[in-house]
Amino acid sequence: MAKSIAHTFNGSRVAQRKGDRHYDVIWIMKYLSKFKWSNLVQKFAHDSQLRKTHLDFQAQADRKKVEFFKE
Repeated sequence: MAKSIAHTFNGSRVAQRKGDRHYDVIWIMKYLSKFKWSNLVQKFAHDSQLRKTHLDFQAQADRKKVEFFKE
């Protein structure tokens, strides 16, 4: 079903009426075999955790700099 939907909509306009603001936007779809939604969600969670860790590390380094300059 996903293959047929991707084939049907690929290259077609998002909006059909000329006055619509999305009239010039075109669907670009590709069926991704072996794609699992859970893998995508897992990647986003991992990226979020990496970003949080990096921000925590930067905040700790900034606190050390502030303490150094206070001394």
